[in-house]
Parts: sequence; structure tokens; C-alpha cells
Amino acid sequence: MTKKAQSRGILRMLSLVGGLALPTLTLIPLGSFWLWQQGLLLYWASAATILVLIAYGVQRWVFPENTAPTLAEPSVTDPTESVSETWTPVEAKAWDDVLAVMRRTDPARIGGREEALALAFETIEVVARRIHPEVAEPLWQFTVPEAFAMLERVSARLGTFTHDHVPLSDRLTVGQALALYRWRGTIEGIEKAYDFWRLVRMANPLAAVTGELRDRLSKQMVQWGRQHLQRQLAETYVKEVGRAAIDLYGGRLSVGRDELRAHVSGASRADLEAAGSVAEPLRIMVAGQVSAGKSSVINALGGEIRAAVDVLPTTSRFVPYALTRSGLPAALLIDSPGLEPDLGRIDDLVQRAMACDLVLWVAVANTADRALDLRAIKAFRTKFAEERNRRPPPFLLVLTNIDRLRPFQDWSPPYDLADATSPKAQSIAGAIAAASADLDVSSGDIVAVCLNPDTPAYNIDELWHRIAGSLSDAKKAQLLRQIQDLKSDRTWSRLWSQTVNAGRVLGQTLYR
Repeated sequence: MTKKAQSRGILRMLSLVGGLALPTLTLIPLGSFWLWQQGLLLYWASAATILVLIAYGVQRWVFPENTAPTLAEPSVTDPTESVSETWTPVEAKAWDDVLAVMRRTDPARIGGREEALALAFETIEVVARRIHPEVAEPLWQFTVPEAFAMLERVSARLGTFTHDHVPLSDRLTVGQALALYRWRGTIEGIEKAYDFWRLVRMANPLAAVTGELRDRLSKQMVQWGRQHLQRQLAETYVKEVGRAAIDLYGGRLSVGRDELRAHVSGASRADLEAAGSVAEPLRIMVAGQVSAGKSSVINALGGEIRAAVDVLPTTSRFVPYALTRSGLPAALLIDSPGLEPDLGRIDDLVQRAMACDLVLWVAVANTADRALDLRAIKAFRTKFAEERNRRPPPFLLVLTNIDRLRPFQDWSPPYDLADATSPKAQSIAGAIAAASADLDVSSGDIVAVCLNPDTPAYNIDELWHRIAGSLSDAKKAQLLRQIQDLKSDRTWSRLWSQTVNAGRVLGQTLYR
């Protein structure tokens, strides 16, 4: 609940309590019998009625929209704020399914253990079916340690919510709560006796009307607070179970934070040794056709000549280069073999891209033949679409040779592409639009550069700017890549450790 909503709720409570407390406090010390003896009952009842009506009218006028929430109303808080930025697209859809369960849940449904378990089961099931639709029984696609980790996480978060939002939750023991629950029949009896008293007091109609108004307002206030709390508890319960279920079926609960932080992926070990780094880096792949300018891009980003540049293809294997720049995390530039129509390197390239967190695709601006680029990019997208536990890395298209666009002899940068008035700027903008249409890449993800060795490099700062803008998404892709790599990397070592520990326990049991 926002601070503004809390303030409005407090003001509403104060207005109601102020209107109800004054007649009640005057009635208690004087007593209805004394008022009747002194002939003041009519005056007091009239004043109390007027005061209650004024308080009721004021709070209805000041807070017309703050009525008791019903089942069809949305949550007071915006549930989309809880979406994790590291979730995959499939997991984001699973969260939408969780919110659908939350919206159709009647808060009164969580009235006991069986109802709460049934609601949790329904929430977990929609998540499991969304993340593992290929499995006939998706509900059981987790390990026992992951199940315990899920219970621990949900319990911790619900415990914090209950402590902060439920009155006396930190004072009332479970035994006392059960005792109160067993006495609910007595409370119902008291309510029936009070209903009888309401009939008796009809002997004095004016006092009865005043009492009924006061009772209705008090009951409405209590009912509003109870329904509000019930809805908050139900929504929090469903969301926390759903969030934990997404982490469970997404495989995150099998990996600890400390273990993940210290892990270096198998794809990076050899590259790190070659580049002289020690920690898991951000992996940036540079790919494209032969002679598109990949090596020139790497040289421009690295600030020194490290990759061979020639008209002939020079990179026949994947070569890592350490990339260091202020404000950029530890990174590796992976130079890839240039694509050629007659060589089947697309599959190798796509497989290597699975171990990368950002892709710089280099293409020539002054060409209309992009069929090979399109085929490779489609294969890349298809592969990541098949991986439900991965996020596709951000993709930037780097257009080279813009100095060779028409008019050929005109090269006097910089060029304002947002207001392309010169013929050269119009040619560059047209090349970006053509590449965007041919390769199905957003124009905002395309950077046009000039890396001609005879002229100063142009627009490299803009390329750095686009890379920095992609870091957030690249780190999310890196996190999921590390999780999947760690799970596969530790399989045999974990199995061996578990077998040894089980043997020790068995030995101690047999020889005790």
C-alpha cells in the first residue's frame, strides 16, 4: 500500500472514530437511565444522531472511492512491480498466470489448512504447466532439495509480511490462536444475544435508530479492515508461492548465491587463461560474414591492434580478447570465424553464441546481399527460443563501410541521422533502414561506423554507448547462463560427494 493510501485510510479511521467515540463516551458515564430520569434522553439522542450523520457524510464526501474491496477489484498494490528482471519470457508468462489465480481467488477461501494447500497447489500447477508444457506430469519436475528451498523461501517472506501487517502476530501464540478459534461458537452466541437486545431497545425508537447507525458504521469499519487484511494476505500468499514456484521450475533454487558468484563457466576457463583474466566475464561475441570488418571492430573497441586485419579471412577459430574499459565489467570479446556461403559454420556459431551474453553482428553497409546473415540470425533466434531457461542475449548490428556509400567522394563526419539533410547522411540513414528491414533488427539496435584504416574511426563512441545500454540485459542473460552451466558442471562431482557421504552414514549405522 502506498503512503498516500495509508494516510487516507488513517484519516478515514479518525473521522469515523471521532464521530462514534463522542456519543459513546457521553453515554457511558451518564447512563441511559439517568438521561431518561432527567428528561435529557431526547436531546442527547438527537445530538448523537446529527453528529453520527455528519461524520458519516463527511467521510463519504472526503473518501468516496474508499469502499470495502470486493472480489472483482484489483489489488491495492501493483503486482507487476514484483516481476523479476532476470526471468525468461516463459517465466514472465508464468507470472501472468499466477496473477490470474490471485485475481480470481476469494480471500475467504484461505480459511484452513486444506484450503491454503489447495490454493498453493493450484498456483504451483499453473507455473509448472507453463514452464514444462512438454512433460505429461510437469508438477514433479524438481528435486527434493529444491522443494525444501522453496518452502524455506515462502515461509520467510510470509513470516515477514505477517509480522509487519497482522496485529498481535508477534504476541499471540499458536495455542492461544487455536483456543480463540475453538471459542468461535461462543462469539456467535454473543452476537445472537446482541441481536435480541437490538429488538428490545426498539421500545425507544429514537435511541434505537441512533444505536443502529452507530453499530452499522462500527461493523462496516471492522468489516472493511478485515476484508482488506484478508485480501492482502491472500494476494501475498499466492504471489509468494508463485514467485517461488517460478524459481523452482526455472532451476534457480538448486544453485546458491555464493556458489554462483564463485563459479567460472566451462566455456570461459580456456578463454580466461588465454586472455589473462580470473573471474567469470561478460562474454561478447563478434560475428558476421567474411571481410565484414569484425577484426576492425575488435581493434577499435580494444584500443589497440590485436586482431589481424586483411581482405582475406584471417580468423579460422574462436579467439578471445580481454576487453577493459572504465565503467564496463570484466568482459571477453570472442572473435568468431567469418561466415561463407559454402562453409557450414552457422551451427558452430550458434552453439558458441549459447555461451555468450551479448552479440555484435557486423555487416557491410554497401551491399544488398544479406541472405547469409539472415539465415544465421534466424538460426540464432530459433535456438534461444527453444531454451526455456535462458534469455536471448542482446543483439547489436554494426554496419561498416558507411564511408563507401553514395556519394563516394563525400566523407566529412559527423552526420546527424535524425535530421539527414546531406546526401551522405541520407545514404547512411537509408542503409540502416534497409538493414533493419532485411534482418528484422530494430533501427535502435543498429550502429553505423567507419573503420577505414586511412581515416579516423567514426562513431565508435556511439557503439560504446549502445553496448553500455545493453549491459543490464546482458547481465541477466549472463546470470541464467551461469546457473545452467553450474547445474551441468557440478553433476558428477555432486553425485560423487553424495555417494561418499551416504556410504559414511551407512557405515556408521552398521557398526554402531
